[in-house]
Amino acid sequence: MLRSVQSECWNQGLKFGPWETKPYPGSTAQRLEESEIATPDFIILEAERKADWPMIIHQLWADGDDDIPTATVTNLDEHGIPGYFDPIIEAGWHCLTECYIQDNPNATPERMEFQAGQVGFDKKKVQPVLGLHGGLTLLDYAEWLHYPGWSVWSAEYVL
Repeated sequence: MLRSVQSECWNQGLKFGPWETKPYPGSTAQRLEESEIATPDFIILEAERKADWPMIIHQLWADGDDDIPTATVTNLDEHGIPGYFDPIIEAGWHCLTECYIQDNPNATPERMEFQAGQVGFDKKKVQPVLGLHGGLTLLDYAEWLHYPGWSVWSAEYVL
């Protein structure tokens, strides 16, 4: 099943990989990476709660074994905790910022990119995730579609 999903993603010019909102050891990201079933093109682990860190630490150990790009997706709510993101910054992870203006009008791509830089992420590794829920569409984000590498959550709202 996963191989067919992976193949269809590739046929459509899309990348295939998990986005773990509640990462934990033994979760989809870990099982995919350790299996021969399907190799992900990327792994995204959410970093918003202390409970997310066991899987993130596991992934940091696993990162030396492969070339799978890894990122965290975050609203940066933990940005006030000194050193919170240091392990993944030092490992070269990308930062996907939750730019969900319907949840937080201040979470624009510019502000989230600035905030990510304040905690130490390289600006070249920060990409906005535009929130398409709560009635918003890509038209609501038109002024930010020039940002390189933007993506959407959740894709079912695009259709």
